[in-house]
Amino acid sequence: MSHAVIGSGVDRLVHYSLCVRDERAREALTWQFATSVQSLRAHNTNITVALFVHGTAPEVIEVCRAFDVVPLDGGEYERRLQALCPTGWAALAQHPLLHKFLNFSGMELDRLSQILFCDVDTIFFRDVEQLFDA
Repeated sequence: MSHAVIGSGVDRLVHYSLCVRDERAREALTWQFATSVQSLRAHNTNITVALFVHGTAPEVIEVCRAFDVVPLDGGEYERRLQALCPTGWAALAQHPLLHKFLNFSGMELDRLSQILFCDVDTIFFRDVEQLFDA
């Protein structure tokens, strides 16, 4: 998985982030993500969509292939936190949403004018471009 795709010729980006911490949650998260991106693609097949994956989720990568989503390796969540905060990482790791804020560090995003951060359970009922235009 590579970061090079984002920012090269892309103006708007739909962004998902997924942190897979245990096997039991992986199946539900995969289903939620598949349902969300399927609803997005039902209304827009052209917009660039990226998913940062923290942890191992081969089923999610298959969903990415099926719906033209760029999978990006977010690394292991706990290791990223440990590198950023050696003394407090264990406490931070208990908060399951911080991974969303680690995704774009070190990336060149100057070509992007807008990024839509989506949860994996977001359902779209119309073209996502309408949100960007608003």
